[in-house]
Amino acid sequence: MKNYLSEGNVIDVPAPAGGAKSGDFALIGSLFGCYVTSADEGELVGLERNGKYDVPFTGNAVAVGAKLYWKAADKAFTGAATDNTLVGIAVSASADSKVEIVLVPTVV
Repeated sequence: MKNYLSEGNVIDVPAPAGGAKSGDFALIGSLFGCYVTSADEGELVGLERNGKYDVPFTGNAVAVGAKLYWKAADKAFTGAATDNTLVGIAVSASADSKVEIVLVPTVV
């Protein structure tokens, strides 16, 4: 296909105010992912939209297969849907404020 650009797993986005830090998660409009590298404010930085991650977790315990949400105000993952954005599925039970997540495509 002459119009094909890439798989789209990593999208280059401008780093937000204060910059981007490798390993941090971000919701930018309808794009959610993990910064691949660090970058200063305004510089392009890769945002990985797929994959499995070990992340901090807040709220009640969740089981394997539970939907996980991004609580933008706290920059945290949670099992609570209200006022949060669906971003992934738990692939481990939450334990010690941690959970393994696989990201799902985000469409808001």
